Amino acid sequence: MPIKEYIDTLAVRTPPETTTRTGVRPPSSEHIDFLMAMFPGQTRDAVSRALVAAHNDINRAVEIMLSGQPAPGGSQ
Repeated sequence: MPIKEYIDTLAVRTPPETTTRTGVRPPSSEHIDFLMAMFPGQTRDAVSRALVAAHNDINRAVEIMLSGQPAPGGSQ
């Protein structure tokens, strides 16, 4: 095993291909579907941006959606 992979294993780092450019994992389909059910008037993209802005914290994403503040990457 190369040293970098070994260190990543010890540090429990997420491989780069599973993160966005912000370092946050992409939102799961389950989280997106859950929020889409709560906010049927919002686009999937807006819900996904809110989740990324909230670091995949559903409660924080709901706060973002309710507050109407735009998530990074576009407007809601």
